[in-house]
Amino acid sequence: NEGDIRKLKQEIKRADNLTESILYFARMRTAEKDLQIHETHAAALMDEAVKSQMELLIAANVSIDVSGDFMVYSDQKPLCFILKQLLVNSAKYSPGCHIVITAENGTITVEDNGIGMDREDACLCFERNATSKIKTTEDLWAIHTLGFRGEALPSIASVSNLTLLTNNGEDSTRVEIRYGQRQSARPY
Repeated sequence: NEGDIRKLKQEIKRADNLTESILYFARMRTAEKDLQIHETHAAALMDEAVKSQMELLIAANVSIDVSGDFMVYSDQKPLCFILKQLLVNSAKYSPGCHIVITAENGTITVEDNGIGMDREDACLCFERNATSKIKTTEDLWAIHTLGFRGEALPSIASVSNLTLLTNNGEDSTRVEIRYGQRQSARPY
């Protein structure tokens, strides 16, 4: 039926994203050879990231607004990859949300109106493998999907100045990370 086809398309897109992630991290091992710094518009990178994830965003009933621009001197692939991962996370964890991506004053901001996180989860989401569902050896026999879990945010945080603002209706938390090192986690 049509629901199964839609679910299959979502799984294929997820598999494509996983494959892209694996290839990206494999290429990171030879980054010195592959690094290509170019001048580009942040708006072009944002548009490329949105376009590449449009099917997933539509399937998750996610709306998106993109605005602003500035010149970026960077290897375009990693920056676009980071934006894609943030879009995937919003679609996965907050279906039906609205995402706003803004580029101004040398900063790209990605916001969504999802359900938010409490303070503990806001800090934990930057730890590698923090979302693993494997707690016991018996859990290994219950794995039905393949892929990395919980790697996007730790990877992004390791190469950027990142500030996470989240509110789940009870806790308002601000987490600041600079190149993988947590600087602060406090209410805002």
